[in-house]
Amino acid sequence: MIQPQTRLVVADNTGAKSIMCIRVLGGGGGNPKYAGVGDVIVASVKQAQPGGAVKRGEVVRAVIVRQAKEYGRPDGSHIRFDDNPAVLINPQGNPRGTVIAVGQRQENVSRAVGNLPEVKTLLAGYLNLHDLLKHHRLILDREAVRYIEETWGEASEERLRAVRRAA
Repeated sequence: MIQPQTRLVVADNTGAKSIMCIRVLGGGGGNPKYAGVGDVIVASVKQAQPGGAVKRGEVVRAVIVRQAKEYGRPDGSHIRFDDNPAVLINPQGNPRGTVIAVGQRQENVSRAVGNLPEVKTLLAGYLNLHDLLKHHRLILDREAVRYIEETWGEASEERLRAVRRAA
């Protein structure tokens, strides 16, 4: 349950570390004073990394990805988390972060991406579902595509469909 003045941890690579909810925009029905998982809020950046794309004091929109308050699922189970993280979004509602997956370590890609605060680089072997859902864009080189096809194969399409249906 997120309400105005609630502090949240930022769970993306935009450069913001923590934000404070200013206003609940909603999106999930129920009481408009409180936000839950999947709801959009307006927040102020309270802590930011130096040189990041987001600066301290900037007003941003964010979507709640987890909440510490226990809540019920449609199947009857209940779930809660240790913290209240959010992901910053742009005015169109898309996440602001980006991830680049490469097949092998490439020094020139790592150096180029190091200058971009909203971009994260990963080896294809370390790519996971959390990274896929957290970022708006995914850029793959040919080696990364080959590795993913060999590792996940056709069964991955069925798993991704099941995850999308559950979300």
